[in-house]
Parts: sequence; C-alpha cells; structure tokens
Amino acid sequence: MQTMKRAIFQAEPELLERAQRRARERGVSFAELVRSSLERELNADAPRPMPRHSLFRSGGKWPSARELTESGRMPPRSWRSS
Repeated sequence: MQTMKRAIFQAEPELLERAQRRARERGVSFAELVRSSLERELNADAPRPMPRHSLFRSGGKWPSARELTESGRMPPRSWRSS
C-alpha cells in the first residue's frame, strides 16, 4: 500500500458540511471523498484518448434516407411519401 501524506486546508464551514454530507451519501469517508475529488479534478486536464472508431466515413458514399428506409434500418416517416 502506498503511504499517504497528511494535508491541511481551509474551507468555509458550509463547503465542509456539504462535503461531509456527500461522503455520507456515498458511504465513504470524508478523506476518500477529498482524494477522489482531487483525482477527478487533476485528471480532467489530462488529454483524452482518441476514439477507436473513425468519426468520418472513409471512401464510398453515405446511404440516403430512402436507402436506409428501404433496407429497414430507418423507420419511414408517416408524412413522407415513398
């Protein structure tokens, strides 16, 4: 297990009460809530991984709405004539 260091900080009483209430709601200690909040805040700045799938179609053409409807992949709109 990794050793932890003690940290002392100041906060408004209302903020501390809200944090303690949230920790109770989650069933974790106040310290665990603070640690997870720090992790989440610091990881928010980290670069996000690229998606594994392509955002754009490469080559070929996109199927038209008619082609999707006729193939059953898109339900027809009742107001559209076929």
